[in-house]
Amino acid sequence: VTLKMSLVTRVFAPLRRPAAVAARSFSAVGGIPNDDTHVVGRERDEFEAAKIGVTQFNRDPLESEETQGNSKDDPILVPSFNDVRTVGVSHNDASYLYWFNLKKGQVHYLPEIEKYFMLYNPEELAQLVKEVEAKQQ
Repeated sequence: VTLKMSLVTRVFAPLRRPAAVAARSFSAVGGIPNDDTHVVGRERDEFEAAKIGVTQFNRDPLESEETQGNSKDDPILVPSFNDVRTVGVSHNDASYLYWFNLKKGQVHYLPEIEKYFMLYNPEELAQLVKEVEAKQQ
């Protein structure tokens, strides 16, 4: 039996080597791709904007006082240039985030933390402030 196995091993040994070489031929010549050639979609937009010094998506947290957002008349204002924005809220008493979608023109109530939120467009707010100041003069 050992002699037969030795013979089989010697016969098939030359066939094993090209298989290892063939597997290597599928690898890319240029190496590991960098971000310039690899990113697509919204990530590509963000990457291109970052190259010229523009922040595409604002990831800075909003700070609010405990007294803000306690009523529908005084919601916590969330800036957005879009009509809908996904928001994650971390309350002081919780170790996790509450996620929800804010829609422009609507006040959203989050019962878990008993707070109100409202989406606003910073450009529209600036225009409104200018109009109010012009009327006061």
